[in-house]
Amino acid sequence: MENWKKIIGFEAYEVSNLGRVRSIDRLVNHPSGGYAKRPSIILKGIPDKDGYLRVNLKVHQKTNTRNIHRLVAEAFIPNPDNKPQVNHKDGIKYHNYEDNLEWNTLSENRVHAYENGLQNGKSREGIKNNFHKLKEEDVLFIKNNKLTQWQFAMIFNVTQSCISAIKRNKAWKHL
Repeated sequence: MENWKKIIGFEAYEVSNLGRVRSIDRLVNHPSGGYAKRPSIILKGIPDKDGYLRVNLKVHQKTNTRNIHRLVAEAFIPNPDNKPQVNHKDGIKYHNYEDNLEWNTLSENRVHAYENGLQNGKSREGIKNNFHKLKEEDVLFIKNNKLTQWQFAMIFNVTQSCISAIKRNKAWKHL
């Protein structure tokens, strides 16, 4: 059975225990004057770069983007230990129903990911790494050309040690 709760801070929206988000019936100012009834609609989740579904919620003409799994957890799952992260028990990022979510610490979340094969040492290589400065074609250019490390560093605005790690196959070794 689907249960709905208002989203705290976003009173024009509700989240369900099955991972759906909807706007509620409301009256809005009509451009020609007066009010118009805006019916409730289910919002479509949009995947972010990591595959988590997000929705855009508006408050006072400002758009706020929120992760659906976090909205479900905040509304339906008690968090007495005040743990900061929400984990998908089955590892599937778009299964945002209440029974599939749990509050975790960062370390508990990482242990779960490694134990279930969701993450390994290669899952954040290259452009998947949040801190990457180079693109794959840049690295291939560096590996296949004979400029000095300092010249590459100047061209790509990175450190000489970054170029050295690429040349010694310590960084970007998957290419």
